[in-house]
Amino acid sequence: MSKDGGATFGTSIQLSKASNPSGGGNGRQDTAVQTGPDGSAYVAWTDSSTILISISRDGGKRWSSPIIIGKTNPIDDPIPGANFRTGDPDLQLRLGFALAADPRPGSSTLYAVWTTKASYGGQIVVSTSTNKGKQWGAPVAISTSNEGYAFFPAIDVASTGRADVGYLALIASNPSTIGTGNAQIDSYYVQKSPAGSWSAPLRVTMVSSDPAVSSQGDRLRQFWGDYTSIASSASKVWYIYTDGRNGVGCSAVDQYQLGLGAEPNPLYDCPSQFGNTDIYVSVITP
Repeated sequence: MSKDGGATFGTSIQLSKASNPSGGGNGRQDTAVQTGPDGSAYVAWTDSSTILISISRDGGKRWSSPIIIGKTNPIDDPIPGANFRTGDPDLQLRLGFALAADPRPGSSTLYAVWTTKASYGGQIVVSTSTNKGKQWGAPVAISTSNEGYAFFPAIDVASTGRADVGYLALIASNPSTIGTGNAQIDSYYVQKSPAGSWSAPLRVTMVSSDPAVSSQGDRLRQFWGDYTSIASSASKVWYIYTDGRNGVGCSAVDQYQLGLGAEPNPLYDCPSQFGNTDIYVSVITP
């Protein structure tokens, strides 16, 4: 906690349980921080398959014991049909998680959004608290199988109380292989008015992206940045995400990842646009 605008900070306080140095899949990540309109501070995180939150009502001096928001079934790493990293397989954390508080004066509503694995693949779910984070409702699915395998969600709440969610989803022609032209990724938007229900997903990308247009530095896997965020105002939504529409796949990298060729040098073996992924923003009028 800082009382001087961040110039100095007090002693740190551990909110999660002690780490397990021998492994075991109970690592913690995906931390999210929010403040409510009454000054309450919220810190949420994932611990293996559990979503937890700790709350401070006194400016960070004291924090509650962790409260369970919900459970998750980690998504595949990699997503079938592609092979980019979706999380940390060593910690069994492959979901993505975000938290948002309704900023309206007097509001006690918070939203938590994350990815869980459904029968058809990744699914985006939202849990809501209407009493300042003390209890949380059952997760509600806001993505469908029609969009494909969903991942990397983001959430914000406008000054009107409208909740806005953006996420990515992948459709593969053949889930059992990888390579240029096999998978496509699009971005989607969902909203909820204070007194309403969640809308149907709206596709906001006019051009799909191929995850095979980029790779890790070691070429062993594709690369897709989890640089997803969303910002809301009363009349607009700015949804930011990774986009590969300007990139070009490389057959030499595809063959290497399939175990059918030697490691390529993209400077000589790939088109000049290989590795070109960008950050895009879609401006949405709710």
